Amino acid sequence: MKRFQPLLTFCFALASFSTLLSAELTINGIVVDEFDPNRNEYKHYLPFDHHGMLTVKLGNQRYSVDIFPTAASFDFTIGEERKKYTIAVERLPKLDLFLCIGQSNMAGRGQMEEAQGDLEAIPNVYLFTPSGNWVPASNPLNRYSTVRKEIEMQQISPAYSFARKIAAQTNRPIGLVVNARGGTSIESWTKGHRDGLYEAALERALDAKKWGEYKAILWHQGESNLGRFAAYPEQLRRMVSDFRNDLGGNNLFFVAGELPCVLLSLTRCIKFATLPFVR
Repeated sequence: MKRFQPLLTFCFALASFSTLLSAELTINGIVVDEFDPNRNEYKHYLPFDHHGMLTVKLGNQRYSVDIFPTAASFDFTIGEERKKYTIAVERLPKLDLFLCIGQSNMAGRGQMEEAQGDLEAIPNVYLFTPSGNWVPASNPLNRYSTVRKEIEMQQISPAYSFARKIAAQTNRPIGLVVNARGGTSIESWTKGHRDGLYEAALERALDAKKWGEYKAILWHQGESNLGRFAAYPEQLRRMVSDFRNDLGGNNLFFVAGELPCVLLSLTRCIKFATLPFVR
């Protein structure tokens, strides 16, 4: 995908810097992250099929264009302080979407190493945010999960290497919806369970659906069910069926991560949750 190239530039002058301290930045009525007067640049994406009006508003200043081009840049200059804010808006191509859910491994517990490039954004891969938009995907990928534990616990997950590999091989833009939580059992992910993990993931997945097409669900969970796994295949089968029905894709691929062997003795090994019925 081509790098962002602004096709239009608009400039605004706002009365005073103090008015921005409580101001909101909205695009087409959607709040863009949290506005920070000390942050000078913002990036916002629009769905691939958006061709109508675009309205950008900062504080009490707004601008609208009837037909939005591929990309545009809006510069707001603050009165006497002459403080400049640039809001870049770009229409994304249709994304290949992947829902990434499960417990701690999917939430990310592998240590991030900056020297290895683990904190760099993945080319052509985007991460879904709570405001319903996207950012270039970088670790920790589970930071926007609505059910996660403390942010300090979120590290590298299988979704990171998967996204790098699939984007490189397909040369297509990838959208990740990551909503994992460590220490959770398959029961907690059952539709209708009081923990609401299924519903939380589904809500975000449906919000992201207008941006592209779901290609697969990535699932890594199982340790919390170790020792009581007799019912696991049927529980997982039911969860997969529910997600496929609710996302509108009866043939949606489901990729289940497998736990390693648990060595009980020199001659005996149990492999947990080998699931040939899931594809």
